[in-house]
Amino acid sequence: MKRLICGLILLALCMPWGCSTVNEYASMARDEGIPSKQYLETLNRWTRDRMVYSEFETKARIAATLRSPEFVEAYQKEYARIYTLGATGGNKAPDLQVQGSAGFREFYFYAYVPDRDNNDFAKATSTWKIYLVEANGTVVQPADLREITKITPVIEQLFPYVNRYHGKFYSLRFPAAGAGEAKGGKSEPIRVIFTSVLAKVELEWR
Repeated sequence: MKRLICGLILLALCMPWGCSTVNEYASMARDEGIPSKQYLETLNRWTRDRMVYSEFETKARIAATLRSPEFVEAYQKEYARIYTLGATGGNKAPDLQVQGSAGFREFYFYAYVPDRDNNDFAKATSTWKIYLVEANGTVVQPADLREITKITPVIEQLFPYVNRYHGKFYSLRFPAAGAGEAKGGKSEPIRVIFTSVLAKVELEWR
């Protein structure tokens, strides 16, 4: 009897309507992914991630996303797609202000340090220092650095590298002052350095 029931189920799945339904759900799963493939591709293009080890132990992990115009547009479109915002619904994501500010190079970064007390990048007394290094070697100090303390489901979904239980999420801005300026139609590389007595992490965008 059990074999007969299994046979009937297999037959039903192979009928035209059964195959059509299965394919429809598979298509829905691909199209309605949260976040979408298109958004993740843009996020990956503008994100750098590095983990530093010492004697097989993790000393620090930094994942940082450059808030390029392309990323800002993708983030807003993804938020609008998820919440089905129409022309009159607006397209601003309330959890993060991603309307790029003129005159700044802006980043979001996630930091993990084994001792959470040392994950204090935004404090004036922090052991960590952060610099942006221009292509010509000029070192630029941050104009603004703050911790994003409210980690919402939106942030966790749209920034999959963020884990509220292990690390912290920050917003970082540098004065533009020539960093990454286009020369001859080609942008110069941007390098951001996170350094302390605990570890040193260098990330580069080209």
